[in-house]
Amino acid sequence: MTLRTGTATMPGAVVLAAHLVLVLVVPSMSSTAWAQGSGPSAPSAERFAVLIGHNAGDVDEVSLRYAEDDARKVYEVLRDVGGFESANMTLSQGESADAVRRAVVSMNARVRASEGAILLVYYSGHADERQLHLGGDHLPTAELNDLVSGSAARFRVLVVDACRSGALTLRKGGVPDLPFALSAASPVGAEGFVVLTASSAGEDAQESELLRGSFFTHHLVSGLRGAADVDGDGDVSLEETYRHAFTNTVRQSSATLAGTQHPTYKYDVTGAGSLVLSRPRQGRRGAQVSFPADVSFLVFDDSAAGRVVAEVPAEATARTLSLEAGDYFVRGRARDVLYEGTIAVAPDGSRAVNLAALERIDYARLVRKGGNEVRSVSHEVRASYALRTSLHGAKDLCHGVRFGYAFVMRYATVDVTATGCGVGYQNRFVETLELEGGVDVGLSHSFDLPWVSLGVGGFAGLAGVHQHFETPGNAPDRLAASGTFGLRGTARVPLPAGVFVAVDLEGATYVFQRQVEDVVGVEAQLVGRGALGLGVQF
Repeated sequence: MTLRTGTATMPGAVVLAAHLVLVLVVPSMSSTAWAQGSGPSAPSAERFAVLIGHNAGDVDEVSLRYAEDDARKVYEVLRDVGGFESANMTLSQGESADAVRRAVVSMNARVRASEGAILLVYYSGHADERQLHLGGDHLPTAELNDLVSGSAARFRVLVVDACRSGALTLRKGGVPDLPFALSAASPVGAEGFVVLTASSAGEDAQESELLRGSFFTHHLVSGLRGAADVDGDGDVSLEETYRHAFTNTVRQSSATLAGTQHPTYKYDVTGAGSLVLSRPRQGRRGAQVSFPADVSFLVFDDSAAGRVVAEVPAEATARTLSLEAGDYFVRGRARDVLYEGTIAVAPDGSRAVNLAALERIDYARLVRKGGNEVRSVSHEVRASYALRTSLHGAKDLCHGVRFGYAFVMRYATVDVTATGCGVGYQNRFVETLELEGGVDVGLSHSFDLPWVSLGVGGFAGLAGVHQHFETPGNAPDRLAASGTFGLRGTARVPLPAGVFVAVDLEGATYVFQRQVEDVVGVEAQLVGRGALGLGVQF
């Protein structure tokens, strides 16, 4: 089943997924290359990994969309910044239980020839409490656990990101622990047992169509690429990774229909020092890319249609990511505007993303662009100086004010405007004061050009005209009601902070009842109307 997310920004279809369990099993030892003080390139800490993803489960289970993509994302981040050599990694996607079993057994055989090795096994797909569901095939979770925990590696890491479907949700397998809040004083040593889960007991972990993966794995990968390095020392520790994943998973999932999910953390360790999971500054395949403050950024591979590589939240202290060399599409969300553009990342370099070099898109343009995962509607309010030509052939213009509200969608804008104006004119027999008030409802379509948005559409409404006469004879006040309709052309120039300048030009037909002596008839008059004002989008 799919549901719609709501984000600060972000909407997207959601597949309710499962509990992600990270298990780190460390035999007793006095030192480790993962602890601070001994680099990840130490010969005694050769790293091996098996990454497994399978979108299909049993025949009665809904296929997942991003399990195989999540496995590839973990593969890439370990290769890029985790110190894992490609030759020591196996990526298995859509394979059978026997193929998965053989991959882990084969990697264990290689591990035995490497002293002090690290083994990481990651699985993303369907499961229940007893077995993994691999496209109709099954692998007992106890067997997978034994294959990893029984490895000759000094470090054994097992990551299980597994789903099982229900009538309305897809829940992940595994038994979650109660939430655990880390404190700055909590030392995480290099020895012991660590468990991370994507959600608390009774909660659903979730996949996002916008992120093209699970919330928790997305933020886990972003954190390892550098977004979690809050102290700026170049090392991403276990504490930093958990805090980053927890905070941002809670933030994004709080706006979904499935509800807030709370990642949990539990450990039983000995020793001293922080457990280092990645060193983004020592990434071997790319460069360091820094992002401006107070703007949240999503980084897509190659184009807006590519998969999401990483994210930097607006409130994040760490704003530098390690990215592989290549082209990326970046999307930045500020309070009142969106920034989009393509950046090129050169190998072994560094660069800063400059907002001035990105396309600036206001709310209305963003909606019309069709970015439903970013924003599907926009609202506008405006106040304008208004005028119209005379209803009675006089040369004087009716001057007044106009207030409007508009509901902007992708293909059409619906607006409601209220206008009031007044004009005085005279001839040798009478002086007339004419006051008009009216309400129109309009429908239009806009075309966005580089510096202006042009719209064309129609409107219909009602108006009331009150006339007061000053004359030596007897001329009582007159009140007339009129129907109005016509065509409207608009031009809007966006300004900072969601403000815009608006110009409206209209050809309006007023239809009203008119009595000449004893004859009552219907009369239509064509007038010109215009407005110039300021508005704001929200």
